[in-house]
Amino acid sequence: MAEIDVVDELQKADELRQRGILSQQEFDAYKAKLSGSSEVIGVSGSASPPPPAPSETPPNVRPDEFAAYRELAPGWYKDRADSSMARYWDGTRLSDESRPIPQPGGESPSRERGLRSWTGLSSGVDSTATQRAKVKQRFHAAIQALLEPGEQVLAETRCQSGPSPWLTRPLGLLLAIHMGMRPYFIVVTDRRILFMRVSLVTGRPKGLAWADPKAGAQFHDTHLGNVVWSKTYYRRPDGEDIRLNIHRFWLEDGQSVVAAVGGS
Repeated sequence: MAEIDVVDELQKADELRQRGILSQQEFDAYKAKLSGSSEVIGVSGSASPPPPAPSETPPNVRPDEFAAYRELAPGWYKDRADSSMARYWDGTRLSDESRPIPQPGGESPSRERGLRSWTGLSSGVDSTATQRAKVKQRFHAAIQALLEPGEQVLAETRCQSGPSPWLTRPLGLLLAIHMGMRPYFIVVTDRRILFMRVSLVTGRPKGLAWADPKAGAQFHDTHLGNVVWSKTYYRRPDGEDIRLNIHRFWLEDGQSVVAAVGGS
């Protein structure tokens, strides 16, 4: 999978921050991930051109991109004019020299980062069941603080709202957000259905999005069991319909959630 365009991603993230969709903390964490994992691994050497004053736009950087470049740590980054080449950013300017980007084997940082963003899991050595258990454990403390006296958890799963991931994933995480993608951790109890917010950067709980009485909600047009992504629609008591996409890693949990609430 090709490396993401770091400058373009930063520009989109800054726009989402200004709109209030990303918090400053999430923006800073996302920026740090982009700066750290997008450096081209295996490009040796370093260019050391004399840097201009920090406020001066380098001649080989477009003015509208300069603000995004200044957020990046020094390192080798994909050349926006030629995705097979890399240029060195020293913190104030891009080098005139470019070098080929090697093609590493295995999971690339961008693919690994994407897998985490869309499923909450990684491609590490732990089994899928073990990783799911670790994700659930992170949410349990937050869930317990929200339960009413005597309220019992029946089922739980991670999912994401919005259009089909087959449509949004190739566009990148930030464009998917524009199209309505939001990750949630759903908890079904004997009384309510709780939708927990999930950090787009860390995958950790961000508090309660909303809670509906169980008696007034239902799932419908459910199609679970697809090879990768399954879907269902959740109808809130006020009649609002929300499409939910469930990755195969969470399929068993998704089936349990649908069964615990009821629907077709």
